[in-house]
Amino acid sequence: MPIYTVHQPRILSGDAEEDAERLVFVSEGLCWPALYLNFVWPLVKGQWLVALGALSATLAVEALIKALGLPLSGFGTMLVSFYLGIEGNNLWRWTLGRRGWRTVGITAGASRDDCETRFFDAWQKNRPVAPPDRPHARVAAGQASTATGNPVLGLFPERGT
Repeated sequence: MPIYTVHQPRILSGDAEEDAERLVFVSEGLCWPALYLNFVWPLVKGQWLVALGALSATLAVEALIKALGLPLSGFGTMLVSFYLGIEGNNLWRWTLGRRGWRTVGITAGASRDDCETRFFDAWQKNRPVAPPDRPHARVAAGQASTATGNPVLGLFPERGT
């Protein structure tokens, strides 16, 4: 059964439909694209630090193998590929957290579509309803006045009036 964490950007637009489109679902478990596309996957996701770390780790392991004289050409690339496959989704969560995204939920279901449906059903039930508009509480521009009775134009009345 797939399990996903749901992440929301730091800045919201206020429009529920647009904010829902921007949510990111990150799967638990093995990240197949990261396993097979070890250096391309982080670059596509914009994870520059992860890509740089993967490249550095690959070069370091390959240099160590060569220095030891072992006949294991390509072992460093394979090792980093396995690591990225196992930890790729956690690295994606870490990158989202560094960008200011926050985790807003965890969902599980039979498929990704089922997980999204379950999450959005629960999300809509828990969203606060906007208070009704009260026209009598609004003040039209130019109708406000200071304690002395002078009209206020703008946010700050002039001193001494």
